[in-house]
Amino acid sequence: MKSHPDRRLIDHLEGVKRRSLEKFRSLDLSWEELFGYDENVLEEFVSLLSESHDVGKSTIYFQKHLSGERVERSLSAHALFSAVAFFHRSKNLPDKLRIFGFEIIRRHHGDFRNFLDIEIDEKVLEKQFSAIPEDFLRRYDLHDLKLSETIERIKRSISKFSILGKKDLSDYFLIHLFMSILVSSDREDVVFKSEPLPSLPSYEKEKILSYREKLGRKNQIDSLRWKFQEEILSFKPERGKIYSITAPTGIGKTIANLLFASHLADEDTIVIYALPFINIIEQTVDKIKEIFETESPFFVLPFHHLANPAYEEPDKYEDLLMNLWHSRVVVTTFVSLLESLITFRKIPFFYKFPKAVLILDEVQAIPHEYWTPVEKTVEFLSKMGTTVLLSTATKPALLKEALEVVSNKNVYFTALNRTVLKVEKEMSFEEYKEFVRETLKDGKRTLIITNTIREAEEIYDVVEGMGKTCFLSSRVIPKHRLEIVSKINEYDLCVSTQVVEAGVDISFERVIRDIAPVDSIVQAAGRCNRHFELEKGEVIVVPVRDERKNTLFSSYVYGSFLTETSMNVLKNHKFLEESEFFMLVEDFFSYVKTYGNPDKKGIGKALENLNFKKIGEFSLIEPEPTVPFIVLVDEEAQRVFEEFAEIFSGKRSRENFSLVKSLFRELSPYIVSARIKRDLPFPHTIAGMMVIHRNVLDKWYHPVKGLRVEGSDEVIII
Repeated sequence: MKSHPDRRLIDHLEGVKRRSLEKFRSLDLSWEELFGYDENVLEEFVSLLSESHDVGKSTIYFQKHLSGERVERSLSAHALFSAVAFFHRSKNLPDKLRIFGFEIIRRHHGDFRNFLDIEIDEKVLEKQFSAIPEDFLRRYDLHDLKLSETIERIKRSISKFSILGKKDLSDYFLIHLFMSILVSSDREDVVFKSEPLPSLPSYEKEKILSYREKLGRKNQIDSLRWKFQEEILSFKPERGKIYSITAPTGIGKTIANLLFASHLADEDTIVIYALPFINIIEQTVDKIKEIFETESPFFVLPFHHLANPAYEEPDKYEDLLMNLWHSRVVVTTFVSLLESLITFRKIPFFYKFPKAVLILDEVQAIPHEYWTPVEKTVEFLSKMGTTVLLSTATKPALLKEALEVVSNKNVYFTALNRTVLKVEKEMSFEEYKEFVRETLKDGKRTLIITNTIREAEEIYDVVEGMGKTCFLSSRVIPKHRLEIVSKINEYDLCVSTQVVEAGVDISFERVIRDIAPVDSIVQAAGRCNRHFELEKGEVIVVPVRDERKNTLFSSYVYGSFLTETSMNVLKNHKFLEESEFFMLVEDFFSYVKTYGNPDKKGIGKALENLNFKKIGEFSLIEPEPTVPFIVLVDEEAQRVFEEFAEIFSGKRSRENFSLVKSLFRELSPYIVSARIKRDLPFPHTIAGMMVIHRNVLDKWYHPVKGLRVEGSDEVIII
């Protein structure tokens, strides 16, 4: 009797149980305080859960299905019968745990979308029960199972709990924690059998210090960076607390964040480094590789839908190790992280959080409408043992109780007084174009940041010819964007949407910024005189009105509430020194906290009520009706695409699926997304993506402005 083609069922059940118990025992949590159950009760819970999760595979129907025979799908399914078996075997557990265990096993190949749904097909279960060998039933204490009575008891229990049962936030995390233990152990056993997972390299603080030595102290700002990082080094964080590093842009927070993690990064700890945008993931991963002198995905793993880490044996375990976050450092986006934690889907890596260091870099980028569910999640993680670090130059009114690591942050804001901010009166778009043209006549190197692609493209047309000029927007393929940023110092002028606003190490004499939320303005100011190469840089903020719709361009991207709040906070300031930015940001977020809605979709309440359907509506970025375009701009893109197309249209097999995924990731530097009109003629499509072949490139891709799509709207995609 088998669970998988190369694994005996009883060996699999035993293997999953062993791995699950090892994970449970290694957590060392205050179980009773956290979840209201004694450690021994929960150990029995995880033992029964793991040992029961696949007993439904013992039916003759599943065994025939596994050997390739055609069997009615409902009869070869195994999860529901396994869940009933768990419920029968767990008589000594509290009712709530029996219900949770039933739902976890029932959904261990699905999700919690229909949590507490009591529809059960008893006739199918009866056929399955009668198709299990007697000796197997006795081995797993199922020989005395009275199926009808048990099903009736399950329905009554679920119905009662659904209507009258006491639910709270800890239940949400208990369900995810034990689902995570089960699913990760299940997947590991299938691939590795009784072998352990590959060991992880150590997190060596000395490597960071050595890297810092190589950078040296060449100027005033380097000395300040060393002072700042020494303060992080001398700080002694405790596990399970929430900390904050608030310091100016350009002071070396990435190295400081890694130094903070080094205090806690022992052999059981992983470091989770979360950033707001996917376009700065790879540069952060590259920096970590450079610092720790390693290319191994077992040390640093980029985790997002386009990540393509290089494992030595990809066919064997690439997907498994990626999905389990089996790496010392995981670098991911806020979207990927938070939509993994606040979800009705499984979280296979969730059991790693209690021992993790979680760094939320540029934390101000989390939309204020979701502060409540994010706060509830982060606070509970810290109770479970996760050490959290919020890192930012513009700390939002989120997790206000976080402990500040830097004793006197004003020292750094005062010392790095690199820019002065000027606030101009509101202008029409035509007035703004003229203002920009006149301002640039002094010849200063200038970065112009707009809110929409239309603004950026028209401003580019105005300033082109006034100096060597580059252009950046989300319509430019990632490969070209990276090339432009790598040689940004060669340009006199740069016109860009917000793609340069965070995490991009560039510096100009002057920044002109369309009005935006104050934190975005401060981030933009961080691209001005960044390395203190001048006595003072100049940041000019201009509210620009789109006269076609009589609204500020900022409202298209940030909404009217944040735009108006920013206008209100700035209205009393004509000039501001960088040393005053800190207070400006506090005023802005205080207003947002007071008058905004931090739980706009009611997700925070849904977490406490176990309303998984509602929780499933959590999405950090509002979905845009965009379409991806593959732009075959060069021979390398053409070569990868042809290989991708051939395999994609070939035989559907597991091996080919893995190859297609890998090739898709190789194509990612050539993919951009845009809104389209349905009635326009579009080029060749594959896998839901438009393909711009090289023979039509002139029509579809501008060498500077990127993708040309007639009818595309104003909203940018970062």
